[in-house]
Amino acid sequence: MFPTVVHELWIVNMLFTDRFICRYVGSTDLSQPLFGIKHHTRSVVYDASEFLSDNRDSLSDDILSIFHRQSCNFKFANHLFQVDLKSLSQQGAVPQGQQRRVVPGSGSSSKDDARRTLSQDFHNQLSGLLRVLSNSSVRYVKCVKSNMSEEANYFDRAVVSRQLRNLLLLETAQMLVSGFGHRMLFQEFTGRYHCLLSQGRSLSSEAPVSTCHAILATLQQQLEQDGHVCRPGSWAVGTHSVFFKERIRQHLDWYRMVRREAAAAVIQRGFQRVIKIKHHITKHSVKLQEKQHVWQQQKNSSDAVNGETSGSETASTDGRHPAVARKFDVDLVKRTCCLHGLDMDVPPPLPVSRPYTVRGNMKVAFPHMRILRQNYRDDQSGDILLRGEQVDVVGASPQRGFMLVEHHGAVLHVPSQFMEVKVPPAPGTSDL
Repeated sequence: MFPTVVHELWIVNMLFTDRFICRYVGSTDLSQPLFGIKHHTRSVVYDASEFLSDNRDSLSDDILSIFHRQSCNFKFANHLFQVDLKSLSQQGAVPQGQQRRVVPGSGSSSKDDARRTLSQDFHNQLSGLLRVLSNSSVRYVKCVKSNMSEEANYFDRAVVSRQLRNLLLLETAQMLVSGFGHRMLFQEFTGRYHCLLSQGRSLSSEAPVSTCHAILATLQQQLEQDGHVCRPGSWAVGTHSVFFKERIRQHLDWYRMVRREAAAAVIQRGFQRVIKIKHHITKHSVKLQEKQHVWQQQKNSSDAVNGETSGSETASTDGRHPAVARKFDVDLVKRTCCLHGLDMDVPPPLPVSRPYTVRGNMKVAFPHMRILRQNYRDDQSGDILLRGEQVDVVGASPQRGFMLVEHHGAVLHVPSQFMEVKVPPAPGTSDL
């Protein structure tokens, strides 16, 4: 199962290593498993007779057979040694006393896993741990006892103070406050806090160093506007990174959160506006379709009625619409036009404006008095009519909705809604 390597060969291989040849202490007789290493304080003698066996981390197959499903009900142990138990069952159910390299939880039965040693497994696990730590943000938590009797909801000030002094937490906090407790690369800093810049500024057109300076300058202006004290030396820009204190980090994260929330609110308002417009368009289109459907039904019904009488009415009207033939007599219309001297191809003229107006059930002739409801200024003459002033209305204006008002010898065009008719008192009444 394992390569036939003895301690003599292992000692010889170690002697040819540059790290140990200068520190080796011992005799040249390699038959002895003893060898010495000279450390910086004193020399230490080691016994290599059990080095290889311990490093192999092997396990006998008769011990593995105990964890088989037929003899062990502990499912976790069955799963832990499933690869070795599977290879053991293929060779036979009876243990043969062989030493096997156990690889728990590997999930594979490759020869490389079986030939690995304990030191190699430790090295691989340590490399994996360092890889995880390098790709994550490490946070260190220090636990402090509240009391020595482990009672709940009991705080012993002396015990806690002694632990804080021993852990040097006060000195650590002072060091973080006085120094630069945070460091970020240029790309990481600009990628996280570029939202603090103005909207018209692009990151691709500038160098990362200038962008970092612009972000810090914007932060300083914002702090001064909000009344915060920005002490010199709160940050520093290096060759590859930006260094800043904890207070500056809190301000940066706060302004970043405010900008992001404002941008999210703008996006939400725009999205809700689009939804409302779509809903309004859909509702309007449905109403339009309903109106078109009703209009089409009315048209179909009118076409059906006209189709029934088209045969008898078309010949009598000389090509005119049947409805015209039913409502009008063409000869009578011609005789009427000849009697009054009208032309059938020219529309009659509009009647002249009436020399009066109607107020309720009363006829009010021109001229008459009216009272201004509100102030009015004429754009052409610049005259101003004040509220409550009495004016003389001499007639109707050619403009629609206007009246001709005489004011200081000039005629003004005043809207009728700006005035109200002064109704004369009824006979037999007095202004008491």
